[in-house]
Amino acid sequence: MPRPINHVFVSGVSEETITAYLGPTLLEALNVQWVAPEHSLALAQEDKNAHWLWLYQPPWQLADAAQPEWEVWVSRNRHALRLQRMAGKRLYVVNAARMPAAALAEALGVSAACPAEQEAPAYLGALAALCADLAATLPAVRQAWALYETLEATAWLPSGMAPEFRASLSVDESALASLLQVVSAGAQAPAREQAHQATRAALEETRQREQALQQTTNQQAADLQALRDEHSTLEAAHDTLKENHDALSASHATLQETHHAACEARKETDEENELLLAQLHQVQEELEKHYLEGQQRRQQLDELHQQLAAEQQHASQATAAQERERSDAAAEIARLTKALTEQQQETRNARQAQQAAEKAAADEKQALNAARQQWETQTRESDTELASLREQVAELNTTVDSARAEHTEMQEENDLLLAQLHHVQEELERYFLANREYERAMTSAQPTFLRARQQISRLFAATNIEC
Repeated sequence: MPRPINHVFVSGVSEETITAYLGPTLLEALNVQWVAPEHSLALAQEDKNAHWLWLYQPPWQLADAAQPEWEVWVSRNRHALRLQRMAGKRLYVVNAARMPAAALAEALGVSAACPAEQEAPAYLGALAALCADLAATLPAVRQAWALYETLEATAWLPSGMAPEFRASLSVDESALASLLQVVSAGAQAPAREQAHQATRAALEETRQREQALQQTTNQQAADLQALRDEHSTLEAAHDTLKENHDALSASHATLQETHHAACEARKETDEENELLLAQLHQVQEELEKHYLEGQQRRQQLDELHQQLAAEQQHASQATAAQERERSDAAAEIARLTKALTEQQQETRNARQAQQAAEKAAADEKQALNAARQQWETQTRESDTELASLREQVAELNTTVDSARAEHTEMQEENDLLLAQLHHVQEELERYFLANREYERAMTSAQPTFLRARQQISRLFAATNIEC
């Protein structure tokens, strides 16, 4: 199974066609980014590690009427050939009209829900055969067919599916009948559409008049009912207001007495609240003062604790050092006393040996001076040669690194060229075998094509007579 692809640039068709073909789930799984065909080459040069998916459709399926836009189709899909030379195996060329989205997802190693495969109309095979015949006389159609066959030869196809070439097309009577039905329906469509539009306009006008009358009737009935309801509501409100007025008059007298008593109680409450507020402010200031003093004392106490701990540690270290120094001093005194005795004996022996050694030293010093001069001369010469050798080694290292880099680049280019040659050889072998089969099939199907053309001519003639 191929390694899953996490980001794909898609081009070749419009963004709406890509969305309808792949579906939202597969679009999200592949992290698809649509690129206009004319911008694909520039983006491929900027991002040389990107994966590409080029979708195309047969040009005879993109007609707005009877005349397909052959030149537009050719100019849009010609970029796929240049992009294939730049991207190589990172480009998948796919015929969206023949390849189901589920098979494409499986080939890319992506597990996602894909739109259901829709069955192609039966007349497309006959239409393709007619366009193949037109390629012999119309240059635009011939150029489009050549580019379409090139795309088919380089497109990714599942196992068992062959490319669609002009030599491999076959037409049956059912496809021809379906194509004639489409052509006949297209010829009668303007008149039917005009009559349908006139009928639809008349029905729309009648429906609008009925709706206006119905709205007017409903509005008048609603206004009448609203007036009746409003009259009943006003009478009930008048009675209620009269009762409420009497109750409010009694409540007003009671509220005046209650308000007077509440004003007296509020004055006393305000005086008590002001006194309590002043006491609270005083207590808050005292608490803040005590809190700040406590913080300063706590900080001073922490500093004293730290100083005491440091002094205790220093005193312990000093005591241990003094003990070690006393032990070391006693051992040193004993050692020095013993060494002094031995040194006195050695001094006496050394004086005797010194006299003999001084004479030998004078001779040896003279020889050493001569050897030293010779050694210094050789050392200078060796330093000069060593510096020269170091420069040569540096130059050789530079040359070796450059040669290694060139060798690596040449090896990579050779590997790439070899892989491309193998791929081209395999494709040529496959195309050669397929072409031989197609030639055999074309030779055997030639009588069928002749009968099909005759049948198409008769059917078109019959259609023109009926029209």
